[in-house]
Amino acid sequence: MTAERLARFDIGTLLLDVDNTLAVHGHPVPREGVKEWIADMKQAGIKLVIISNAYDKRIKPFAALLGLPYTALSLKPLPFALIKQRRRLNVFKQNVMMVGDQLFTDIMAAKLAGVRTALVSPVGANDIKFTALRRGLERKMVARYKRDGGFLYE
Repeated sequence: MTAERLARFDIGTLLLDVDNTLAVHGHPVPREGVKEWIADMKQAGIKLVIISNAYDKRIKPFAALLGLPYTALSLKPLPFALIKQRRRLNVFKQNVMMVGDQLFTDIMAAKLAGVRTALVSPVGANDIKFTALRRGLERKMVARYKRDGGFLYE
């Protein structure tokens, strides 16, 4: 995902999941290339915010490492954290995109908040048990997501 591609879709704000999106689940540091990508997005004027279901003690140091604001314990798929951050940034729904690895949390929260979505392939294979169960259901729906015009980055 590049700033140029985001500009073509008039996206100026990204809401970012952490586990299995920016980092392997539970890892304290971003996966390779994320810091550079974040720097490129900031340089292009893209606003970035982390929205995670993880606890503050997990997300706070991770967000600090990237120099990003964050919301921990966001309770996705409920849309409230996404709506709150969008309003805090004073941006329109159509200019916001949620980037995450799970249909039933990240993407559903975005749809409920009325913002665009980008589904990424999970970067790790060490899901917690509940997430592993959802992945089975998600596989069946990813084809439909792509067919309906959702962004999918492998």
